Amino acid sequence: MRSSNNYAILCNGEFPCREQVRRRLLESDVLVCCDGAAEALAGYRVPDAVVGDMDSISPELACRYAGRQVRVAEQESNDMTKAYRHVLSMHDGMSPGTPFSVTFYGAGGKREDHTIGNVSLLADYAWEAFTEGRPVTLSMVSDYGSFFPLTDSVSFCLPEGTPVSIFSFDSTVEISSEGLQYPTSGVVFDKWWKATLNKVSDRNILLSFSRPAPVLIYVAGYFGENLLYLRHV
Repeated sequence: MRSSNNYAILCNGEFPCREQVRRRLLESDVLVCCDGAAEALAGYRVPDAVVGDMDSISPELACRYAGRQVRVAEQESNDMTKAYRHVLSMHDGMSPGTPFSVTFYGAGGKREDHTIGNVSLLADYAWEAFTEGRPVTLSMVSDYGSFFPLTDSVSFCLPEGTPVSIFSFDSTVEISSEGLQYPTSGVVFDKWWKATLNKVSDRNILLSFSRPAPVLIYVAGYFGENLLYLRHV
């Protein structure tokens, strides 16, 4: 397996149809797919690894990818987590301590319960990386927009008018904002909808956390590799 700082994980949700998103997926340095996603990927690119319990892959592809299968039989985590853990072990084995990125595709669609679970796992992965000091940048991209996990105060740039939603998994953290149409100061994050459906009013945005916490920001119609000029403050 070649060394990489740019990993993609393809889950078994909606396969990207938007050309920009699909191209990013297929041009990733290393592409790992959950076993159920192998069928959708066939014809586009051979995955570097197929991870899961192999109960959702056809006999034909199972034979074709025999040397690329990573069988994980335990049922305590879903296939997205199994694939993510495999990527972490791959990177630690090749380039320990080197900053890298992991982008998730196909994590939504088909089933809403899977979508909600996968989105919440993105926040879990980021918080775990933050507490462990692991230098990984995470994102989740679909045909409709992108989720980015945050763990502390940040500044970034987005075009004015861009739709933005903020989800906090800690109801006690306070997040003040600059550059959004509806300021988040004073918002109590005890419901997921509390800071959704906002808009960028000034391309220079600042989110100030009262303390570190697991938070997600969703940017509709944005498909970049990261928020423009993302900077921790």
